Amino acid sequence: MEDFRFVHESPQSQQMHRKRPRLVTACDNCRIKKIRCVKPATNEKCEACTAGHTSCDFRDRERYFQERSRLIAGSTAGVSSPGSRRPTTPSTAYIERDSRSPYARPRRIDDSPPSSIYSRYSDSTPHTPGTPSRPPSLSYSADSNNSLWSYPSDVNTLSPSYSHSTVIPLQLSHHPNIDHLQLFEPSFPAYPSSTVMPHLVSLFFEHFGAQCPYLSQNDIISRFYNQTLPAAIANSIASLAVRYTELPQLQSRGLRSVADEYSVNAKNNLASILPVASLDTLHALMLLSLSEYRRSQTAGYARYADMAFRMGMDLGLSDTHTLQMLVTASPRERQRLQLTWDCILELHSTALSCTYVCRCPPARD
Repeated sequence: MEDFRFVHESPQSQQMHRKRPRLVTACDNCRIKKIRCVKPATNEKCEACTAGHTSCDFRDRERYFQERSRLIAGSTAGVSSPGSRRPTTPSTAYIERDSRSPYARPRRIDDSPPSSIYSRYSDSTPHTPGTPSRPPSLSYSADSNNSLWSYPSDVNTLSPSYSHSTVIPLQLSHHPNIDHLQLFEPSFPAYPSSTVMPHLVSLFFEHFGAQCPYLSQNDIISRFYNQTLPAAIANSIASLAVRYTELPQLQSRGLRSVADEYSVNAKNNLASILPVASLDTLHALMLLSLSEYRRSQTAGYARYADMAFRMGMDLGLSDTHTLQMLVTASPRERQRLQLTWDCILELHSTALSCTYVCRCPPARD
């Protein structure tokens, strides 16, 4: 035993270990009594302080914020000088912010999206229609820019700045620059060309109107010219409709190739609306899924159909009771939401069957 030496030391004695301050959510009285602090939204005091006729103070919380501000000020003092930092341009800032979004998408656009695309809706966790998982930040306010009520309550209702002359298809054969017809708008390359878009919208509702009863032809045209229609929806409509055009200027380019260009542009512009779950984003996912199906891209079709299903669950479309509680919605708006959910279920069911067929092993003779 004389050969053994015991050395007692503290491995963290040389480190400036500082305990991180904890956020205080209870008032001082509730923390002392070790009871739950419940504070109604319409009352400044919690229930315990109101019942005990005592003041509801948060001095511990004030000390927390003071300590937090002091730690932040101390940590920024050791950061390198501003001159050594890499300047962040607006485009770089958008890319960095977009990559951290729960709906972030990869930079590369493929026909078959990888499993990492839009991580929020690409996991394998099953969602059943009876258990909607609505995010807490989602708002149903009719005054919100991302409100569910992006479309008019009446299918035949036109915008005040819209006239019947707008929906008349253009006589493209008499257009002076028809030989140099461009697929996308020169000043707004994210959108299809305004010269050919009315023609494509007319073809879309002629061939896909029964499959997309949640859309209105007059509303799509009106929002396109008012620049309020998301580019992902406009390009998806163009990708689906261009296969049925008889314009020689488009046929000479190859209708399948033109449809692929519109589809890629729709995917590129989906990232701008994907971070916010809304009816526009949901319809864009549904149209992209249908576009992938028409382009024989089974993996992409199943992926976008599953994403639309999950977003519809988040929006609460699967809950009939939730739709009935929306007092700001008219009966026609509720019907539009119900039609949207019915189409989502049809897309999702078909996607599941396609995925099952693709995964089945080949039959042996």
